[in-house]
Amino acid sequence: MMEKVNTMNEAILSYNESIDLLKSHEDTGIVAIEKELLQLLAIQKKSDPTIDQHCNDLKKYTIAIEKLKKQNKKNNAELNDYKELIFKNYLGTINRYLKHFAPYLSLQKMTSAYMGSSTEPIVKFALCIHNKEVVHVDKGKQPSMKYALSEGDKNALALSFFLTKLEMDPELSQKTIVFDDPVSSFDAGRLSKMLNQLLHFGQQAKQLFFLTHNYNLGVEFIKLFEQEKEDFSANQLLVSNDTSVITKFVRGDISI
Repeated sequence: MMEKVNTMNEAILSYNESIDLLKSHEDTGIVAIEKELLQLLAIQKKSDPTIDQHCNDLKKYTIAIEKLKKQNKKNNAELNDYKELIFKNYLGTINRYLKHFAPYLSLQKMTSAYMGSSTEPIVKFALCIHNKEVVHVDKGKQPSMKYALSEGDKNALALSFFLTKLEMDPELSQKTIVFDDPVSSFDAGRLSKMLNQLLHFGQQAKQLFFLTHNYNLGVEFIKLFEQEKEDFSANQLLVSNDTSVITKFVRGDISI
């Protein structure tokens, strides 16, 4: 009985070996067939006219992208050069005006940057008092904007920006300037220099409007135009009944 069982086991082992061998040959064949199928599909795609067109388009677009990258690099370099020139000119002009109105103030380190996720650039600069930078927020013993600048200083800074913008405007002769009394905290020296600068730009611009609540300042500006023999019209806004009217300005007993 045992002899028959052993014979049966040997036969089963032999069959299993044959099955394993057959399976291994089948797997190898399947892998080879799949590889060959992929190659045939690739050959088929190459003969497809749409694939050929796509390949040509890819080459064309790749070349165009490379050209755009080179042009973009060139444009960025030119833009940076132009930016540096503009910033240098603006910085020099603003500081020149500051020497008139607040000689201890100056701007330095003007550059551009992006804030957060914004796509619009902003201009950044360092404001200095006697060449010492003023920070925007309180920071230890460093002077800050909140305490280091008087109202007159702030107006002097704003006026310097405004006059710089006028000076660097290539179309100033076609512009009308409206100046609405932002210098109430200026002392006499600053006011005199401001009026002279406004007269200078008024002579270059198409028209200048100067609005003020300060009677004496208005009279001083009129005197400047009279000295220069420039044409001007001086008017005043008066309250009449329930409305306001514009009339000729009266200086003493003289209407102008």
